[in-house]
Amino acid sequence: MAIDINKILDESRALGCSDLHFTVGIPPIVRQGGNLRKLSSYPDMTEIEILRVCEDMCNDRQRQQIKDRIDTDFTYVSSRGFRHRVNVYHQRGNTAIAIRLLRNDIPTLTDLDLPPVLAEFVMRPRGLVLVTGPTGSGKSTTLAAMIDHVNIHKSSHIITVEDPIEYMHSHKRCMINQREIGPDVPSFSMALRAALREDPDIILVGEMRD
Repeated sequence: MAIDINKILDESRALGCSDLHFTVGIPPIVRQGGNLRKLSSYPDMTEIEILRVCEDMCNDRQRQQIKDRIDTDFTYVSSRGFRHRVNVYHQRGNTAIAIRLLRNDIPTLTDLDLPPVLAEFVMRPRGLVLVTGPTGSGKSTTLAAMIDHVNIHKSSHIITVEDPIEYMHSHKRCMINQREIGPDVPSFSMALRAALREDPDIILVGEMRD
């Protein structure tokens, strides 16, 4: 049974799932309400089937990385326009995929029930704000909400450095240039060095796992 990646992503989203996993030897797995559950209507995944799923989502550069057994991060936009953060990795000599289902809209700081003082922090003319937390705690969403708050209330040049870009920002009061590691710049360090010559008011550095 060939997997239609767009169909299974739509099914996962309709179920209110946060993540979708493909691993050899078991059916696709979703995380729903914090718990893992099998999508029992699908058969156990094979290496060939997982590679076909990769083929459907990847560009040529990403396909080559997977072929070279390099763990790969990228954003996939489904046929219905929804964005997904994808990590392709390897285990027991096989390929595995972890997909985070992202919101298309950017929530406000109030939507996320974040402390009001955070809105004050992001409007200050200088300073450093660190957003930390365990996997799945909402760091990327919090950062997106912070940037959107500035975008609505202040005129600034914002440069983001992300791996990969998860939330797409429109230009409201701010000019926002989003740089992705790989397609736009080779590394975080190179992006930060270059940013100092790009007249930024705010630099956002996304999650750095190294």
